[in-house]
Amino acid sequence: MSRGARVGHALLAIILIGAAGAHGEEAGEAAAPAAEAGAAADGPTGEASPVEQPADAEAQVAALLEELYGEEIARAEGTRETSDDVALAERLAGAAAAAADQPAMVVRLCEKAIELGSRDPAGFAAAREAGDRLEQQGPAHAARAREMLLPVHRQAFAQARLPEVRGREGKTLIEALLALAETKGSSAQVEPALALVREAGTVGQAIRSDRSPAIAEAQKRLQGLARDAGRVARLKGALARDPSDQGARKELVETLLVVFDNAAEASKHVAGLEDEALARYVPAAAKGVEAAPELACAELGDWYRDLAETAPGPAKTAMLNRACDYYVRFLHLRPAEDLSRTKVRLALERAEKALEALRGSPMVGLDLKHRVGPMGSVDLKTAVHLVAFPPNGPLAVAAVEKGLLVCHLETGRIIGTIEVPMPVWKLAISPRGDEVAAGLEAEEGWSLVQSWDLRTGRLLSKQKPKQGHLLGVGFEGSKAVAVRNLRDGHHRGMMHTWEIVRDRERPTWDHDWAYIRAVAWSSDMERVAVSDHGGGHQATLYDLTDGAKVIDRAGLGRSVDGPVGVWMTPDGKTAAVATREFAGTLDPATGKVAATCAMPPEASGGEEKPILTASLSADGRRLATALWNGKVVVFDGRTGSAVATFEVSGGWAAAGERVSLSLSPDGKFLLTGAGKTLRLWGVP
Repeated sequence: MSRGARVGHALLAIILIGAAGAHGEEAGEAAAPAAEAGAAADGPTGEASPVEQPADAEAQVAALLEELYGEEIARAEGTRETSDDVALAERLAGAAAAAADQPAMVVRLCEKAIELGSRDPAGFAAAREAGDRLEQQGPAHAARAREMLLPVHRQAFAQARLPEVRGREGKTLIEALLALAETKGSSAQVEPALALVREAGTVGQAIRSDRSPAIAEAQKRLQGLARDAGRVARLKGALARDPSDQGARKELVETLLVVFDNAAEASKHVAGLEDEALARYVPAAAKGVEAAPELACAELGDWYRDLAETAPGPAKTAMLNRACDYYVRFLHLRPAEDLSRTKVRLALERAEKALEALRGSPMVGLDLKHRVGPMGSVDLKTAVHLVAFPPNGPLAVAAVEKGLLVCHLETGRIIGTIEVPMPVWKLAISPRGDEVAAGLEAEEGWSLVQSWDLRTGRLLSKQKPKQGHLLGVGFEGSKAVAVRNLRDGHHRGMMHTWEIVRDRERPTWDHDWAYIRAVAWSSDMERVAVSDHGGGHQATLYDLTDGAKVIDRAGLGRSVDGPVGVWMTPDGKTAAVATREFAGTLDPATGKVAATCAMPPEASGGEEKPILTASLSADGRRLATALWNGKVVVFDGRTGSAVATFEVSGGWAAAGERVSLSLSPDGKFLLTGAGKTLRLWGVP
């Protein structure tokens, strides 16, 4: 069979496997009510056993990988030359990105890409890219990725010669060692975990890392777990000698579940256990919070809260946190207020109070009943860089130094954490609220665009715009896309080309007037607004249905400080633009200014260029601006008149804080991020 025929056959197989998976999902959705109704009889998830990947599907994936790449893999592995290993690793990593909706295929491709890429320093980038994607496929695959990548991190650090490179690789190695130590420690592999932490300490001393306190704390905790690991080993030995020893089996399951907080490991020893509660709930808990259906969340939350009452020391906190996680998921899945929701809310409050008593500080949630003015705040304990407001539910997404945090505003709890490899510069939520996209930029100038499932944190797409300034990240329908500059420059009259970054298609257009600073677009990608800076501010409206035809250009003043940004509603009917001295809305159909915002003198304090950033609601009715003096002014997007002024901070410029704004789609709520705090405001 020719290579072209093999590729065609492979793609057809992917489609068929995907169709089978989709059919299974539909069947699962149809069966969900019945499964929950049977929870009392079959267990808290309504299932007798976990749903596993069909064996024939796994076989199809293995056969597909062998057919598509088998000859090349064998050829690369059969020679001492490593350049072909590197080239194939890069191709496999790219194929994994293209197969993001086929998890089983992604896992196989990533594992092989790591294996091949780790054979030569030139392949480390591909190996790390594949490892990042493999980590997003679930806890078990994350552990596998960390194990496979550790030799890469060690070798990269050992070979680094320049101080800045050695420092960067040392930090990467320390984080990898601590992450793998955490994984092994939670699986009762305490001695290997301790060895990893000690290695992290040695690397930390070599580069004078600021992670020494965290390393010392991890070592202290693992030394305590070592004693419990000895007990686990003795209990496993007792069961090996006498599998019918119910006392040893129950103690082993409880130790793994409570002390090590590892339901997945505990579930391996449940078979034959006569304790009905453990036999019922441990397998369900092993699936993870994100897999629990609505009714199971309430049951598992109560069960974990009961376990906390008799749990020793730090394990009590872990059990209460697990209980709260299940309660919060229940509230998220059932937004309508009823008796069951009230019961779970009260149970959550009791669990939160118990946690407060243990840690000595309250967890603050917000009353989300709309009222004009301040509605409360949530302390994230880490600096907030960007915020976004999903359209479906009381959630907030905050970009912080090392990732994205998904905060449940109603309870004040972090219900999801997504790690990112670089600082987040752009952040967007899909129109349906089920996906989050981020634009990441390194100091060296290269960038990534990644998107994740907002509910599970699973990586959905990863693209490399390469060199060029990242102008915007958003969605074209349900597909994450980005726009970037292809040519950088700061002189008026230079041609600047901007590019839409999709998986495969990357059309480009020339913008002839000035240096592009920001881009926004409608969800159908038919209308695009470009804000530029070249001796004066201009906003250019493009019609992409007619070959990037220029609709019109609006002049926005002569300030030399540069534009703040540009925004557009998903329907493409309203755009907004802001500079340091101007904020207003545009009509994308004509390109003309629709409304100029009249800044109240008492809000700006007489500052001529007070605007830091802005946000436009999805319906175009509200435009919010953040000012240097710590105030936020909200305008009517149709008339430009101010409708509210909020005192958010004592002045971001003086404090050196970054500030971010996000209006809810209906414009009724405003989310602000400044310092380490999220604040919610009711907008008239």
